[in-house]
Amino acid sequence: MPNNSSLDEHQRLWDALNHLRHALELLDQLEAPPHIAAHVDLAVHQLTGFVETMAVRSSPSSNEG
Repeated sequence: MPNNSSLDEHQRLWDALNHLRHALELLDQLEAPPHIAAHVDLAVHQLTGFVETMAVRSSPSSNEG
């Protein structure tokens, strides 16, 4: 089972991901140049993959040997 610090880190990464998603919505609403939103969208996808990978590595089944 992951310890509290890794759970806190995981939650903070999800918080960052949600902030990026919100930023993307704001950029779309404000009709910002598309290349800016494209970079944020790429960051969303990369961070999502990273967070999901962390979740798999810290799952109880991945710690069994």
